[in-house]
Amino acid sequence: MNLHELSETLGLDEADVMDLVDLFLDTCEDDIVKVEKGIELGDHQMVADAAHSIKGASGNMRFDAIYTLAKHIEDNARAHELGQTPERLAGIRKELEQITSDLKTSQA
Repeated sequence: MNLHELSETLGLDEADVMDLVDLFLDTCEDDIVKVEKGIELGDHQMVADAAHSIKGASGNMRFDAIYTLAKHIEDNARAHELGQTPERLAGIRKELEQITSDLKTSQA
């Protein structure tokens, strides 16, 4: 994630983008916990709703890889298929780790 490019894309200054990314990371982590709980309970609607939230937020932030993974999770949950969800969640977590690392580098 290039903070400067993201700020230009979103039309915001870098400080505001950093605040938004921090909020995104926190919210996304909460939604991941909801997806995991939904898997545990076999609650397809809970999984779909949480994935929808991740999808929307990542789309707004232009985090395309997370958007795509969350869309697959949501679509599959709506079709009552959760089999690949853990692997896709792992992909989202990997992307979030990269964003966190990039954010720390930008702040240094």
